[in-house]
Amino acid sequence: MKNEDRLKLALLDAQQGRYAQAEAGFREIIALRPDHTEAKFGLATVLATGGRLNEAIPLLREVVSARPNHLQALTNLGNALLQQRAYRDAEQAFRAALKLKPDFFPAIFGLGCALQFGGEFAEAERWYRRALTLQPKDPGLWMNLGATCRQQRKQREAIESFKTVVSVKPDFQPGWSALGQTLLEANQPRDAEEAFHRAAQLAPHAAEPHIGIADALLNQQRIDEALEQYLRAIALDPDSQNAHTKTESLLLRVAHTPTAEPAVACLSNDRIYERPAHSLAEAHALLDAYIYPFPEALERTKMLLQQFDPEQIYPGEWWATQLSRLGALPEAHQKIFRGISSAIYSWSPPSREALQAVATFAADTLLHSIGAGTGYWEWLLARHFGTRYRAGDLILRHRFVEMAIEDYGTATVGEDETLFLAWIPRGVEAVLNLFEQMRAGQKLVLIGEGPDAQGKARICATEKVFRYIETRFEPAGTVRLGYFSYIHDDVRLYRRR
Repeated sequence: MKNEDRLKLALLDAQQGRYAQAEAGFREIIALRPDHTEAKFGLATVLATGGRLNEAIPLLREVVSARPNHLQALTNLGNALLQQRAYRDAEQAFRAALKLKPDFFPAIFGLGCALQFGGEFAEAERWYRRALTLQPKDPGLWMNLGATCRQQRKQREAIESFKTVVSVKPDFQPGWSALGQTLLEANQPRDAEEAFHRAAQLAPHAAEPHIGIADALLNQQRIDEALEQYLRAIALDPDSQNAHTKTESLLLRVAHTPTAEPAVACLSNDRIYERPAHSLAEAHALLDAYIYPFPEALERTKMLLQQFDPEQIYPGEWWATQLSRLGALPEAHQKIFRGISSAIYSWSPPSREALQAVATFAADTLLHSIGAGTGYWEWLLARHFGTRYRAGDLILRHRFVEMAIEDYGTATVGEDETLFLAWIPRGVEAVLNLFEQMRAGQKLVLIGEGPDAQGKARICATEKVFRYIETRFEPAGTVRLGYFSYIHDDVRLYRRR
């Protein structure tokens, strides 16, 4: 059989979804003729379709090297690199395709995506608008334009883009959710509430629209209705960190008890506890400040606080057992202790195993904690393991240790220090300043919730921060802090490559 006939059969197999046969056919051609460009392109397409991007990308590079004017190969290469989050390389591939055909929509759209995901929002907006001259009723394109405008704080343009999405495709739930969120950011909570209700109607089993409804209600001071929506979101998705975190914030309301204001206000005072045990009085005062629809949860939390000594350390099993007694997750009993713990001590309780791992990893180096919060972990490390540390934060409040005023963007990291970062706030990228100062072999301790399986940030930092860590640091160990049913915190240890 001639190679031309083999190619036709392989292409037919690919078109009809018989990818294993197509792959075998393309590989047979390449084995007979290693420079067969179309067979390489066909094989790369099949591999990319199956998600095997690491195999497809080198083949596509070979194709465009042999045939620089291969428009589809350049575009497919850009799309594959985009999926690999190699945004600069993807941008180059799309620009090369557009030199061949300036009005080629897939390359224009792809270039907009590469620029947007790479943080070049204004340039991405320009290319999305150019793409709209070719396909003015593409809802996905309008969604991307809206997101890019929103990222530039251009709320009016973003709202108009999302309104166009839902006018073109009224049954598109993500469009209604995006519209609701942008209206909320533009201080239009009633319109946002309506948009989120439309999203909830289209996706009745999804939690996020109900979180949006609750956010809009909360902005209108309709607190009881907001709590109902947050709890409904938890019932739909018990693992939703967003719903749980917002419910915690709402549950801690200070307007309904006369003792609540001083209990909360004192936590903002710049002071150091003479003894950590003194913090328990404030924990109990904070507990009294809660309004909560399940009174038995308050009593269970009080019992836990009576057993807890903040100067001691407890194994992870102890925390898991104690917190499991607080009640059923849909009733959100765990939230009360989580709120108290995060306000006075730390976002997740430190286990003996986690503290031991940090102390052993830091060894004789100085643990430099930036964004240290209350400094509770640092105090326990010094008390129980003799760990040397220095701590800092941008705003000093009630705390357990001495601290300096430090900011992620301007702080310096010494050569003999282990960098200690706990719960980097969502959306914050200034920590990259710290990473870039570190030398090969230098240690990093990171506490919090990492990215999801797709590399997307959840409640800590940003995708860019996690990509930097993935490419520039070598993992050296992990200790889970999964005591709460809906939280996936852990302690991760790294060495700079």
